Amino acid sequence: MNLQEKKYFYFTQNSLNTFQNCPFQFKKKYIDNVKWQQDDSLDAEEKIEFGNDFHETAQRYFNEIPVFEEGLKTNEKLYDAYCHLKNYFPLDSKNQYYPEYTIRYSDGLVRLEANFDLVIVKPDLSVEIWDWKTNSSPDKAKRYLESLQTKVYRYVLKKCMKDIFGFDTDFSKIKMSYFSPENECVIGEMVYSEEEYKKDEKDIVFLMEKIYNYDYDKFEREKYLKRCKLCEFQLFCSSQPEKKEEKKHFSWDEIEEIR
Repeated sequence: MNLQEKKYFYFTQNSLNTFQNCPFQFKKKYIDNVKWQQDDSLDAEEKIEFGNDFHETAQRYFNEIPVFEEGLKTNEKLYDAYCHLKNYFPLDSKNQYYPEYTIRYSDGLVRLEANFDLVIVKPDLSVEIWDWKTNSSPDKAKRYLESLQTKVYRYVLKKCMKDIFGFDTDFSKIKMSYFSPENECVIGEMVYSEEEYKKDEKDIVFLMEKIYNYDYDKFEREKYLKRCKLCEFQLFCSSQPEKKEEKKHFSWDEIEEIR
């Protein structure tokens, strides 16, 4: 399959990250469309469930749909995270809120989909992009700010904002921030610039060209072995399956972002 010819396929930051981590995994998931359930640990399942529940609760809050707080109190961790969200983001009628908002951008080679946790448009035409980082910590700020997620989200927003919001704005009025609801703190934030915009575009185009032109018959598994223990397709790409460990170590950083 030639992805470049499949006009329905849009690259998300997750799919781009998957290719960078392992082209074979990308091929299985996004070209062969193989759906393979990973045997996650109980710890992983609980964290994924918490992340999903928090995203849903935050969406209701910013859409001003009543949140059943008494019900949330049965889950102390989720209730605390919700209270932290309300404290940090008091609703302001002058702002426009777009929670769980998807924007797609297409221009020839580049086809991107950005799934925002929250976009806030303010009266001065400044725009804030917020991403919820559940099960995370402030020491990951540098990693987040340099990530493909940051590049894709702010680039797509800048490209599409005039069509979607009816105005364009200076780069300096676009800010990307990561918020930890458990800790009620900003993990990292970055104001956009024209220089970063040009670099984002260059990096994104380069990566897409690499994906379109990649020869999967020449995949070198040895370069990606460190990813195998967390890959649901590890038995597909080895004629000699690795011996499973008795206890699998779970790393939250290796799990795809919750949506």
